[in-house]
This record gives sequence, structure tokens and C-alpha cells, in this order.
Amino acid sequence: MMLGPVNFINGSISGKSYEAAKKEVQSLWKEIRRLKKVMEEEPDSDEMMICPMPPVKISTYRDYLEAARDYFEARGWEYELTKEEAADKEFNDRLKDVQSIEISYGGFLCGGEDRTLTFDGQKIITDSSYVLRVPSEEEMFREFYKGMTKDELLEELKNIHMGEWKKWYEDICVMDGIRWSVVFKYLDGKKRKFSGSNRFPYNFYGFLDVMQMEAIE
Repeated sequence: MMLGPVNFINGSISGKSYEAAKKEVQSLWKEIRRLKKVMEEEPDSDEMMICPMPPVKISTYRDYLEAARDYFEARGWEYELTKEEAADKEFNDRLKDVQSIEISYGGFLCGGEDRTLTFDGQKIITDSSYVLRVPSEEEMFREFYKGMTKDELLEELKNIHMGEWKKWYEDICVMDGIRWSVVFKYLDGKKRKFSGSNRFPYNFYGFLDVMQMEAIE
């Protein structure tokens, strides 16, 4: 069982000096980095089977960090962003200027999908094509992002923390398998691309959930 954010502040930060409180925050980030590495590079490890599982821990530790930021602000202390937090903030701030999102996900043996999202004001326009497989009738006629606005979708993407993702993920031990890419195109003509081959960011399946795409087993 993990502590709530208030209990974390009371037990680990409250009453400490600024430097000691900073070390607690740094320790949280050190553990988040370790857990992300486990999820990305050792998805079949024993640690992935122990409760609370790494995704739960990471989510809880992010709640701790949010509480720590509030605590620092209340005391007039500077909260120094880590390189991950700075990159994530920059990415999320840019989402308001996104023009389109292009997703390619699949493989030679399992087929896949190429999907492009564009926007007409708050309306989300979807164009999908299926590669090396015939889509089911449900897929063919499904209305994606029903009742969802552009701002609502982008808000969900902010919670994925994609700004922390690396540009490229690869498992060099697998020749075939699954390749994927996600490209954000912005109004100023610039792009931001993430991609991989048989390896994924720790929360890639959370991203697929937001994008309403089926995970390939």
C-alpha cells in the first residue's frame, strides 16, 4: 500500500530544510527513472509482477511531485525542474499549436494501422488505412473520438508525458515484430517524431488508449 500525497509531504518533506526537501524530490525522480527503465527494457522481469506494479508506483510518485511543487511554492522556494519535467512542459505547451498527428503501428506478420488526425476548429478528423490486414466491421464503421473535442484530446495527451519520451526505441535482438511511429506536425511547419522497433516507451499502451487504438499482442 502506498502513501497518499499529503502523507508523503508530512512524512518526507514537511519541516525539512530546502536542500533536504530537494533531495527527497531528486530521490523520487531517481526511482521514477529506474522504474521506467524496467518497464521499457525488462517487461518480463519479476518486478513487473509485484504489487504495487511499476505503473502504479510511477503514477503515485508523480502525485508526490505535484504535492512537493505546491509545498515549495507555498514556502516561497524555487522548484527546480528536472530535464524530464522541462522537456515535458515544452512539449505540452506546444500541443496547442498542433496541426496533425500521424500514427503508424504494426508489423509484417500482424498487420497494422496508419492513422492521421487533423483538426477543423475543435472537430477531430480521422483518416485510417489498414496495412496487411482486413479491418473488422466494427473498425470500419467505428466513430473515433465521439463527443470529444480537440482540446479534450490534447489534455489527455498531456497526461501521457510524451515530452519525456526518447526519439527512438529499439530491441536489437528482434528482427521482425512491431514498428511504430508518432509524428506531431505544428502550424509553423515544424515536427516532433517518436518511433521504435519492438521496444516502446513505458506508457505506450496508455497512449494507445488515448488514441483509441488496439494494442497488438
